[in-house]
Amino acid sequence: MFMAFAVLALLAALVLAVLGFQDQRKLWWSFQAMWYANPGANEPSDAAFAMQRVAWFIGAAGLAFGAFQLYGAADDVSLSGGEIKAAADEVAEQLPNDDDGILRDPTDHNFAAYLQDKLRNTDAADDNGMFTVSQAEEPPPEDTVEQDGQVTVEHYTVSAEDAPAVCMTVSATNIGEAFPSPYLPPSYWYTLTATVADGSC
Repeated sequence: MFMAFAVLALLAALVLAVLGFQDQRKLWWSFQAMWYANPGANEPSDAAFAMQRVAWFIGAAGLAFGAFQLYGAADDVSLSGGEIKAAADEVAEQLPNDDDGILRDPTDHNFAAYLQDKLRNTDAADDNGMFTVSQAEEPPPEDTVEQDGQVTVEHYTVSAEDAPAVCMTVSATNIGEAFPSPYLPPSYWYTLTATVADGSC
């Protein structure tokens, strides 16, 4: 996103610079004189045209500066493939520590949101929040009944803009039903372990 804005700002700066090099009097007669009943009487002075030229160049310089600032911001928050892999490995090492149980997302019935939050808080990611985590296959049906101790294996693609993705394979062990109710679909607590491999799942 930052990169796209940087390119747009640089293009706008180029347009303003080109306008600054044009004959300002001709520009006025081409684009503004038509709005006056008596253009000759309203034609700006030479000083006004000179100031207009300066304004074009100042605007171009400001936009060019902003473009380079945005480019720097994009570079700061972008992730390389190595950083994605390092963050995913860090999360894979941390997952077994959550032995009290992790609740599967009741909306999407997967662990994508949980994994994304964990990835954003890794040392490798430096809390830039640029990760996208998506399940590589259809999640189980909402009304699937699972038993304590049942293990399911799921695959998640971890990616970031303009960087190679990695595949996180998650083994989820059911450790019990959460908030049992005859009026709500069943949901479960899990303990997780994971491995990470290069490339999308």
